Amino acid sequence: MSLNHFLNIHIRIENTRLQQTRWMITFCVFFLFCFGMALPALSYPMAYDDLHLIRSFSPQELRAAFVNTYDSDGFENPGFRPIMTLFNHTRYQFFGEQVITHRLFMITMSATFYTMMTWIATRIGMPWMTAIFVNLLSCCSKYNTYHYIWLTDGIFLFQGCLFGMATVFLLLWLDSDRISLFVSSIISLFIALLTREDTIAFIPIIILIGFYYRQNHARRTSITRLYLFVVITIAYTILFFVLRHILTPNALGVGLNVQGLFLHLLLSFNIMGMIRFNSVSYLFILLWTILLIMLIVGLLITRIPFTRRQSSLLWLGCTVSACAPGLTVTRVNLLMFSTTFAMLFIGSILTDFKLRPWQSHSLMTVLLIGTMYISSVQIQSFHPYNLQTIMLNGEFIYGQYAQAATIPPGRRAQVVQQLAQVQITSASDLQGLPHAFQAAVQADIRTPQSVPQPFAAYCEWFSY
Repeated sequence: MSLNHFLNIHIRIENTRLQQTRWMITFCVFFLFCFGMALPALSYPMAYDDLHLIRSFSPQELRAAFVNTYDSDGFENPGFRPIMTLFNHTRYQFFGEQVITHRLFMITMSATFYTMMTWIATRIGMPWMTAIFVNLLSCCSKYNTYHYIWLTDGIFLFQGCLFGMATVFLLLWLDSDRISLFVSSIISLFIALLTREDTIAFIPIIILIGFYYRQNHARRTSITRLYLFVVITIAYTILFFVLRHILTPNALGVGLNVQGLFLHLLLSFNIMGMIRFNSVSYLFILLWTILLIMLIVGLLITRIPFTRRQSSLLWLGCTVSACAPGLTVTRVNLLMFSTTFAMLFIGSILTDFKLRPWQSHSLMTVLLIGTMYISSVQIQSFHPYNLQTIMLNGEFIYGQYAQAATIPPGRRAQVVQQLAQVQITSASDLQGLPHAFQAAVQADIRTPQSVPQPFAAYCEWFSY
């Protein structure tokens, strides 16, 4: 073996070790940030949809999810999501009623998803540190706290990990001749489709990323291979929706609410939300708004070659596509993907402007502090004694869902006890909650108290 050959092998080994270390560090950064955000809420009990969706399903219910709507209780929006039911059943088998363990699992999924998104961004050409910062802005944003605090919304992280795997496998396949990577990408995306139907919005995204990567980083790859991926993906997507129409004819169709699409797009770039509850939140929201205006103006007046703008346009296109679920349902907990791509778009613009690293990193650090501060207030909405949480739980115990909801006996008893501590013991008691909310606002009881006492959180569930 020649000396040069030996040195090349040694260099490749060292580079592999460095890359492994880099991605281990990346995962740990996201895990620690998500853990820090979730820490005050780690022990919050299950609430709202958790009460009947996170449980052990019978074999009959699991089989029915593959030939009918996922919700065996029959009052959630109908949909063909068999993997969602299987996922909820499986994690309950592992974690049972231990909410802390559930949330640690969700935090792990969140760190995995954002690590993969950081890897994808760096393959497209974004600097590693910039990719970490913009993904931190997304994972710590107000609208994405749902996914590692509210147990039901852990399904979005599972869906996100499947999308991330499909994209990673696709890019690796374009760099190699390994058919196993191609098959793995196809399978991952198909499982994501069986998890939530809105995965259809992300199929154009993975295709866009694939063509961009092939054009700019993998030109030696035959484009025919990419067309094969597109054809197979479109074919099984059509097959899926035909099957969905047959098995769940009452499921929501694709809507045409353009206003909902634009609202999702606006919220995706407004990660601190619209609620100003004190001077600090007002200052951070104002700073974020000024930054967005400056970026838009800078983008319009700065002469940047089209070749350098391509990655920004890619992430902008991905953002718009990820907002497509807003055409059917407008809800802030559907923004995980669109906020991620919106932040990657911003990161790409900052890269195009060729700011010094310390300038862009300092700016994003300030914005991250503001995002985390506002999100920490949003997380209080999931507290068991927040009046909206009390109302939502009360509907499952005494209200409109009381008869239909399948709730494990021990969990039901726990929620009954929680409600009794705040004098909710019947359906008639629920009628007084709007008045209690107004009283709490007037008395300025807006944060969790040291004793069981209802409060009106500054940022409620699903608030903008």
